Amino acid sequence: MIRKTSPFIFGILLCLFSANAQHHLLYESFSLGGNDTSKTEVIQCGQQIKIQSADKPALSPIPGTAKHYTYVDYGCDSVISQLFYSDAEQYYCSRKLESREYKEEGNETVQGYKCKKYSIILFSNKIELWFTDDLPFQASASTGFASLPGVMVKYCRNGNAITQLASVKKD
Repeated sequence: MIRKTSPFIFGILLCLFSANAQHHLLYESFSLGGNDTSKTEVIQCGQQIKIQSADKPALSPIPGTAKHYTYVDYGCDSVISQLFYSDAEQYYCSRKLESREYKEEGNETVQGYKCKKYSIILFSNKIELWFTDDLPFQASASTGFASLPGVMVKYCRNGNAITQLASVKKD
């Protein structure tokens, strides 16, 4: 369901969320052999996370292009997506957190974290995921895999497209 909401409500949500953030995670995404990297920031606060692009905005964005924020509430098993337009119009939609059946493939150390490795086939793509319990919260750079326990350290699609945890900062 898509709803239009007042800028005031989400403004308060953003201020409260940012002011109380506990951890800032930075993920980098790239393809092997490519030279283009994108960045995603995940801000963790209690049982919620906020996912947003950490790339520098375009100098001349296309008129009418929205900023996109995604919130995951682990306490309610829900995902809220927010679109924020430059004319202060905001829209959001909510859905349940996706739960999938993953194959657990053992334990590996990735970037210094003890991780559980999971795999799944989605739309003919082999997805490999590494999640750690070394950090005291739950977070993922993608809502599609946010139901797995722990913090996503690495994502690999078809052995080529990679998203990996670049840094964790505690407030």
